[in-house]
Amino acid sequence: MRTSRSLCWSLLTASSMLLAACSDDVAVSPADAAVSAATADVPADTAAFSDALDVASDLSPVDAATKDAPDAPRCNPLAITDDCLLPWPSDLLTRPDPSTPTGRRINLPENVLQVAPGRVNVDVTPFNRADGAPTTAPILVHFGELVAPEFLADYTQTARSLEAASAIALFDLTHMRRVPFLAEMDANRIDGATNRAALIIRPLEPLPFGARVVVAIRRAVRTPGGTPLRPSPGFVALRDRTPSTDPRIEAARPDYETLFSFLATQGYARDDLHLAFSYTVASERHVLGPIVAMRSEVIRRAGIAGQIPFTIERVQDAPNSNVARIVTGTFTPPGWLDARNTITFAADGTPEIQPMSPSYPFTMVIPARAMRERRPLPLVMFGHGVFGTGRDYLTGDIARVIHPLAEQAGAVVVATDWIGLSGGDRDLIIRDVVTNINRINLVTDRLLQSLANNLALEEISVGALSADPRVRFEGSTLIDPTRVYYYGVSLGGIQGSSFVSVSRRVSRAVLAVPGASWSNLLPRSIVYAPIRSFVDRIYPDPLVQAEFISLLQYRFDHADPANVTRLFRAPPDPSTSRIVMLQEAVGDCLVPNVTTDILARAFGIPLITPGAATPFGLRTATSPSTESAMVQYAITPSLTRYTPPLSNTVPVMDNNVHSDLVFLPNAERQVVTFLESGRIEQSCTGSCDPD
Repeated sequence: MRTSRSLCWSLLTASSMLLAACSDDVAVSPADAAVSAATADVPADTAAFSDALDVASDLSPVDAATKDAPDAPRCNPLAITDDCLLPWPSDLLTRPDPSTPTGRRINLPENVLQVAPGRVNVDVTPFNRADGAPTTAPILVHFGELVAPEFLADYTQTARSLEAASAIALFDLTHMRRVPFLAEMDANRIDGATNRAALIIRPLEPLPFGARVVVAIRRAVRTPGGTPLRPSPGFVALRDRTPSTDPRIEAARPDYETLFSFLATQGYARDDLHLAFSYTVASERHVLGPIVAMRSEVIRRAGIAGQIPFTIERVQDAPNSNVARIVTGTFTPPGWLDARNTITFAADGTPEIQPMSPSYPFTMVIPARAMRERRPLPLVMFGHGVFGTGRDYLTGDIARVIHPLAEQAGAVVVATDWIGLSGGDRDLIIRDVVTNINRINLVTDRLLQSLANNLALEEISVGALSADPRVRFEGSTLIDPTRVYYYGVSLGGIQGSSFVSVSRRVSRAVLAVPGASWSNLLPRSIVYAPIRSFVDRIYPDPLVQAEFISLLQYRFDHADPANVTRLFRAPPDPSTSRIVMLQEAVGDCLVPNVTTDILARAFGIPLITPGAATPFGLRTATSPSTESAMVQYAITPSLTRYTPPLSNTVPVMDNNVHSDLVFLPNAERQVVTFLESGRIEQSCTGSCDPD
């Protein structure tokens, strides 16, 4: 694990590159096929970052005035202000498509975001490929004024969101149930201005694929001054049965009658509604179809000798007392990235495989016990942190933790890179994504490819690679293919959650300080703080920033564990017994607890008690447990020094609990016990704080 300072730098660089794009299309250089093994502790190209800042400094802020909703065909017919996208997501911004499982396609107009001249707008083509909204994307409504706090529900008030008296409600109409959510006003303001702040409703559990979701807001909701909120003319026409000049409103009337009838049965009477709208969640085929197809291809090739080739570049014997051998080399998995690092999808949503695939690095650490005991050992797939590399973690400074753990657990450890957010990607993203927001696929498509890469490495590690005479010890089998485990930290916990869900071999997984739902993670992470002024100059309108972050979830969806964990409950081999342990650092300033808890809900796992605080809706379990569960660590001295805010503003400092958890001796013992026995044990007397 890197120091908090270097990890924070890496993360803030990633955040700035995800959010800060400011110029016209530029020529894109293809990524280096084999990701660099340069140390992750070295900051990204600061000269390139400074150049991007210089470009941003030449851009002047835009006027952020709020006007009445225009009568424009391209706008959302339920628009309340001059913003054309909101409320979002919305079925009224889709088109019929009988070829999709949901019967819909997203139908966003060009130039949907209100960016100033000279800024790059969002290319809507990738979004319009979807047959519905993401399962966890923030829901945005713009009234042009604030909602009074008593009508909202912060993360400590989640239970309020399910109360019959709640002025805001979220329903899964398909399954006839209410959905817990967090409701907040965007706390990111320009000079205190409130007219560009969105009401943000964040589902706190992944919504079911294909479900129809209904958002309802009562007329009782007021501004902080006690005045009624600005109405939506389109919705008023639907509610009050008055004529509208908008044909889309007229066409929506039959559907809205059904919606009003449903809401009435839930205690939300038609005449009491200030606003109501529905949206459809994307289908499982759209969201998970790509990784399922990629997994099938990897498994198919793994069954044919030589179809996932590898090259051994170096074998280092006995580098220290804990390690018998370190093997480094490259492997060539099936590839879906083209020369522009883009995955192309066929009409049915299947990712198109490329005829040529680059090679990627791998590093394997064989513990000293392998030489002494000469028996098959478990394999641990290891996942590095953001902008790290597998090789750096297994052979650099961080190896001082990994090598003793490997020896103590008696396990072979192997790693590659989470391309998309690995060490070799920093300069690539600065060069290409900062200058064009629509190249975000350099992150999102590569994260999807990286899942396939890890699946391929897993297959050859239990097969041809470990059987190679340069790797194994004479007269013995190195790896037991029935004992494949995973250990990932931070990004390795996030991507690792998706990996263990699609793996046909992993039976135990440690996911340290992980999270899910990138659109909910970024706004609450300290990574955003140092680049606020940069982003504000490029996209100074906080409403545009909120809209882009919500839309960003579409691009992450195929690899986001908020979705991919659905496959954890349906393994390729039904006889496989699988268990995961999530380690949450209470008050995490880098991976917010709200996103770790979303991940726990996505897995459907309980919290081991006693815990520091039981997140709403999670079951509890006692220690020891042989079922999947989450454990919490409340590092009291660090939390006393600083606790992150409840609002969607970034922390003003890092309290270091994110990195400190991994180095706690009791947390390390918990990991070893789990990997050795499959038992999750509470490693503390009482709640972990941290003793």
